Amino acid sequence: LEGQRSTMYDAIFIPGGADSIATLRKNGRALHYVREAFGHLKSIGATGEAVAFVKDACQLPGVTFSEGNDVVDSYGVVTASQTEVNGFKEAITLVKGAKDFTTAFSYAISQHKNYQRELDGLANMVAY
Repeated sequence: LEGQRSTMYDAIFIPGGADSIATLRKNGRALHYVREAFGHLKSIGATGEAVAFVKDACQLPGVTFSEGNDVVDSYGVVTASQTEVNGFKEAITLVKGAKDFTTAFSYAISQHKNYQRELDGLANMVAY
């Protein structure tokens, strides 16, 4: 978080883990990092406990998040609350609407930015 801004990357990924997410929640720069990535239309991936962290960081109506076994891609924010080994792959085929996390997140990254956020006014709703 101290070395580079989120704008230097095409996407950010926050893996789950109760202790890790508890630490991130106490760090204002971590919240800023997620908000900045969202505001700059970057793809954001989150699994497990990180899904709630990203949801709380952005606090936006209209952006949906995974709440179970499903993988949700909403405005380039790809989330999977409950991850399974088969949700992560070594080889992928990029397709829109993928059901597994790795393919859905990789597709979002391949789009470079999610311009729909800007068109729908969501990018301006996040303070960073």
